[in-house]
Amino acid sequence: MKKLLIIFAIPLFTGNVHAAQQQTPHYSDILVIGDSQSDIANGPENQTLIDPIADKIATNLYVPISNPVNPQKDNILPSLSKKGFKFPVVSNHFIMTLPPQADICASGKCSKRKYLPLNWVSYFLYNAQKKNLITSPIDLRPWIIQYKQPITNASLNQSVDYAWYSAMSGNTCNRFDYTPTPCTSTKYPNNLSNSLYYGQKYYRDNQSKNNAKANIELREKTVIIPGAQQQVALFKSDLKNHRIKVNSDTLYIVWSGSNDISLAFSTYLGIHILQFIKQIRHTIPDKIANTNNQQSVVSQLINLGAKNILVVGQYNLGFTPTLFTMLPNVIRNNSVMKSIVISFVGFLTSCFNASLKKNLAAYHLKYPNIHIAYVDIATPIKQQLSRNNAVNYYNTLGQRCEDTAVSDIKNGDAVNCYDAPSHPLGWWNNSHVATQLNQLIAYSILRQAEKL
Repeated sequence: MKKLLIIFAIPLFTGNVHAAQQQTPHYSDILVIGDSQSDIANGPENQTLIDPIADKIATNLYVPISNPVNPQKDNILPSLSKKGFKFPVVSNHFIMTLPPQADICASGKCSKRKYLPLNWVSYFLYNAQKKNLITSPIDLRPWIIQYKQPITNASLNQSVDYAWYSAMSGNTCNRFDYTPTPCTSTKYPNNLSNSLYYGQKYYRDNQSKNNAKANIELREKTVIIPGAQQQVALFKSDLKNHRIKVNSDTLYIVWSGSNDISLAFSTYLGIHILQFIKQIRHTIPDKIANTNNQQSVVSQLINLGAKNILVVGQYNLGFTPTLFTMLPNVIRNNSVMKSIVISFVGFLTSCFNASLKKNLAAYHLKYPNIHIAYVDIATPIKQQLSRNNAVNYYNTLGQRCEDTAVSDIKNGDAVNCYDAPSHPLGWWNNSHVATQLNQLIAYSILRQAEKL
């Protein structure tokens, strides 16, 4: 049986680096490397509704960073529902072992969270099992659960998500706001795992129920976020200390790079254009996959025995509402100019994806027995957003979500849970997709996993 390790880079188009078509593979489990698009609970949730420093709903109010889902009211995208795509349902064969959710507090009142958000990881695993792509029982858990799980035969055979929100692609660490920070704490100067685990735990255990500013400041002081290469270091440590098992049927999925690109936009674009182009075409994709860079994520995974690797490209970052909040009104209010901006950013994103795909092709030549494929999510997302007239709603992001715990969310702060086809589709907040686009991403990965 194959284990699946998922690596998310930045998807723009889907391509199979492995030329020969084989019979449908079967995987034993998966491992995920990535950032906030893939994090299922390594990064801790914020307990207070508002981030007063940014004057908006706390980005990490929910982790996964997407809208809470009510399967009784939310919908599977009609195009996927016709293909048998389903909401995950917990059973004896599909379990998600997650840390407990904290209450959400606003205006001096706290309430229990009613629903969980779902990102592509849980959608992918559940539907892969339904298609017999993964035939064993699934227990999906974030690394923070696996790290402190008593070592048993059961705990050694789980699907583990190593992704963290705000993660970069390299071997560095940072805070939630991307500020660089040492990867180890003063209390655990020689232990990466303990530094990461106890940093996030302190934040979870010591948040205030009424001081939102203090919670944001505490997050920036305590939570250490490992880059994608450091996530591989965690995986390597777990292998060495027998906290996890992998085999030739493990599937590795990697999705990383969006935070690096965002930082490059704000740092270089318009000022140091040549440096920006270098970042997009070489520096960032080379951290994810490069046969000449043994520290790249893919190279390290292969050296650790990975046989089945999916690398997800990036969708057009020009679609994200974040971009348009930074533009002057003369552009935001002009549909033609907005389309030009989307196309320009799409071109830049495609340059990144083209470099990533080229780098992956080199692995096929160097390691003909390794199954590596690129996952294109840019094309299906572009097609879906075009059908929903996405360009016209960047500044009217919908109504409040249906979770009663967040009834204070104001119109425009978070996208609607999309309970009717006429509602805006796409974004939970300014930079993270809502559950329907997570469904589409999961389906794109599922299709590529069938061909690997």
